[in-house]
Amino acid sequence: MIDSLAGSRAVATPKDVSRLIEAGHVLIVAGEEATLSQLPAGRWIGGTTAWFLLPDGVGPAQGRLIYTDLTGIARHAALFAFDETELPHLSTFYPPHGFAVLLLPGRSALLERVATDMLDWDGLYNAPLTGWVSGVALEALGQSTPKIFCGNGTPHDDRAALLYVTLPNELYPELSVINPFGVGAGPGIVFPDRGYASAGLCRIGGETMRLRAFLDQAVADPGLPLIADRDGALVNNTILNPGAAQEAVEFLCPLDPGLMYRFAEPLPAYEAAFARAARDLDLGGAVLSALCIGSVRHLTAEMRRYLPAIAPVTFGQIGYTVLTQTLTCLNIHRLDEPAAQSK
Repeated sequence: MIDSLAGSRAVATPKDVSRLIEAGHVLIVAGEEATLSQLPAGRWIGGTTAWFLLPDGVGPAQGRLIYTDLTGIARHAALFAFDETELPHLSTFYPPHGFAVLLLPGRSALLERVATDMLDWDGLYNAPLTGWVSGVALEALGQSTPKIFCGNGTPHDDRAALLYVTLPNELYPELSVINPFGVGAGPGIVFPDRGYASAGLCRIGGETMRLRAFLDQAVADPGLPLIADRDGALVNNTILNPGAAQEAVEFLCPLDPGLMYRFAEPLPAYEAAFARAARDLDLGGAVLSALCIGSVRHLTAEMRRYLPAIAPVTFGQIGYTVLTQTLTCLNIHRLDEPAAQSK
């Protein structure tokens, strides 16, 4: 008998999570690198984060872990740690009836090389592919790097962690992705190079100038994401240092020189737009969901009630590709109950 279609999710000590792993549970775990490194070998994948979404707001990890336990819904689970040559073939291992969870190391060379190409991978849409991008405290960037873990306490920043879950026949997965932002009417921005920062010249509205100079003109709100159309899908990118004095503008995800970006439309009623988007999702009952760190600055008490009680604060979400500041969740349904409207 399957009691919960959302698995079980909790904040726990490394000791408590270790007991679950040693008992054979299938887990997705988030926390700081030093804490995740204490965990034993077993059926788990994990990623680093410095912050958690908790019932009373966003708080630091501080030696704690968040885990999602999929044991009750997983008929079978398989783990893989893929490098950049193996990752484009991830659909080869999709279960015939189930889903896949992908954890990528944030701000890594691996993420830079694969993020802009994912939608071209063969068979990508043959099963729901969800997950998140690992992170660290923003003030620690440059001193420490986001990591992933796959089946043991060894950290990696050059590999991705994959968990393939086969579901019982009476269950089926539903992946939902909603972008609460719309493309603004401002000038198009084209970056000359792929990377996580823009320090040199780029093309803005047909003119050549530095992005920081454009931001200094206060034409756009740098707290809003940049949005580009990638093969019909709107993808966001988030500025990490919107008000900084340095010339380089740092981004959460790698820039794609083949895309034209525009700042999102101003949302004085962002809370209402978020609520409309979240109302169509069952974030609280999701097997997997995460809050992008770029969304924290927009979070209000009213918006909090639509979000899951417990979730990692990450450097992005996975919904077939790398996303930021979106609402992304995976829900599990019984065949005899209706799913939410397809997203």
